[in-house]
Amino acid sequence: MKGMPEEGAFTEGRVDPVSGQQWVHVTRAMALNHPQGRLNLALYATVVFFVAMAGWRLVLWANVLGGAWPVIEVVIFALAALALFLRAAPGAWLGVTGCGCVVIDFATGLKTGWSLQMFALAEVIMAVVVGFYLLTGARPNLIYRHRFLRERGEG
Repeated sequence: MKGMPEEGAFTEGRVDPVSGQQWVHVTRAMALNHPQGRLNLALYATVVFFVAMAGWRLVLWANVLGGAWPVIEVVIFALAALALFLRAAPGAWLGVTGCGCVVIDFATGLKTGWSLQMFALAEVIMAVVVGFYLLTGARPNLIYRHRFLRERGEG
């Protein structure tokens, strides 16, 4: 990855035989000090998405749904937003778990009784987009998993 210092702890993973790509693991300090180790607009939007989902679930819990599941979701969304914002390592996995909660809500029809089908559809589409970004994005992989993808022919 361009801009990564030559010295430091690099641990190279196995080379994929088809694509020629290889994960290179670095230390947390190296990842967070790299220019790509800072939050960008997409990650700020992801944090705002999780804060909004926590607030929305809190409103649904207080006014309509009740029970323990929305409270669990509020905790997961709030922890995901905080961990993503602070660039803590579990942030990406908490975010993916939160996105999974949204998909579970959609699949079980949790909000269909309140005539929110279109909102639930928009919510699940956003959750899938955010989840895939947290799993496959170059910046989230560097920030939260401390690794980058070396392409064929690099270094």
